[in-house]
Amino acid sequence: MRKYYDDVVLYTDRQGYEILIEKLHLPYTEVHVVYDGNICLPQHWALAKIKTYAMQTTPFLHVDGDIYVSKPFPENLFRAPLIVQNEEIGTIYYQKMLDAIMRIPNVWLPGYVCNALGGKLLPSYNMGVFGGWDIDFIHDYSREAEAFLDKNNMNDEGNPYSAVDCNVFFEQMIFAIYAKQRGREVMGIIPHAVRDNGYTRDEFCDVIKFQEKGFFHVLGGHKRVLGICRSVADTLLVFYPKYYAAVVSVIKNSSCIYAFGTGSSYGSFLECKRREWKLINNQDLILLETLHAKSIASFSETHGMKHNLQVSLSPFLSLFSVGDNQHERECLRKQFRREEVFPMDKIALTPSLLFPWVNEFPLIEEDEKIISCLMCQSTPMTICELQEKVHGWHGGTNRKVKDRTYDYVMEEISCMISSRILIAK
Repeated sequence: MRKYYDDVVLYTDRQGYEILIEKLHLPYTEVHVVYDGNICLPQHWALAKIKTYAMQTTPFLHVDGDIYVSKPFPENLFRAPLIVQNEEIGTIYYQKMLDAIMRIPNVWLPGYVCNALGGKLLPSYNMGVFGGWDIDFIHDYSREAEAFLDKNNMNDEGNPYSAVDCNVFFEQMIFAIYAKQRGREVMGIIPHAVRDNGYTRDEFCDVIKFQEKGFFHVLGGHKRVLGICRSVADTLLVFYPKYYAAVVSVIKNSSCIYAFGTGSSYGSFLECKRREWKLINNQDLILLETLHAKSIASFSETHGMKHNLQVSLSPFLSLFSVGDNQHERECLRKQFRREEVFPMDKIALTPSLLFPWVNEFPLIEEDEKIISCLMCQSTPMTICELQEKVHGWHGGTNRKVKDRTYDYVMEEISCMISSRILIAK
């Protein structure tokens, strides 16, 4: 945000200040430490946003912490009285949340909300981005949202219904209903409505395309998808390496412990590699992570020219042979979520700067052949050369068999690049 805007303000608590400002040195122009008084139960996290809106006295734009932008917002946006991310189409997903609220005995709702909820559509706006110049209305709305929580004692730990998930309701639905009731114009950054369960990875979370697209919102369950988290980390590394290094430093100095399961031979091997990799200079690992990040982006962007990419092994690659212990083999299958027929003979590993400090990739026969080819070469091989080599081992001249082999090898190379076992240039 600071790349595009001169005033970027943070509202946080003391812990947030220590991490974001004192340790990461993020370039906020102003910081307000205002949330140390247990303002709400943890499950009602959106109340902190509501209270922040209520503090504003001039036009503003709030942006959630899981939103990433590579371009400034359109200028005409700031002329709108009320700004949101996008309108939402409520489905059974929001209906279930609403049903849980309506089951609260003697639940209090404003009359205009009850009337609006009688229709077929569930009104809502995604407020990952929110603001505008109609400050008086925003203050009125904030009071309406807080009234729902206060009158239903939702922040009372002794209330058995305080655990009901109602963030979307009091932040987004009440705003949508109240704005319509008051006849207010609302402008969305995204011009089309989105189904409440329709926030796809491709449209909102494909951070690998950081330069192509201007707006990303890694919302909800997408935060728990490892591939998305890694693409966010890679983007930070490539475009803002100073802050990436600061994040790595904070993580390495934290008390995070990863249970490797040292009772097994694989667990012992992992622990040994972890100690070995800990001796690698941080800067060397950052350079390696940069190589991998650029490799993944390069493979993603080349489309029809992938065959000409040069492929090599990650410099610190290690291979673990599983052995004949069937119990350990089954445990590893479950750990890596592989089906029963998966051979689970070897696992490729490389060091990572991010928790749990290791990249792991169980190998199938074709993967082992690809790695073997690259180990025998003193220089990188093109994907086309690797395809020819692996197909040669299979033998035969049948065109369909050859095409299937080529596609399969390409798919496995893609998986090993994204898993940071191979590097493509």
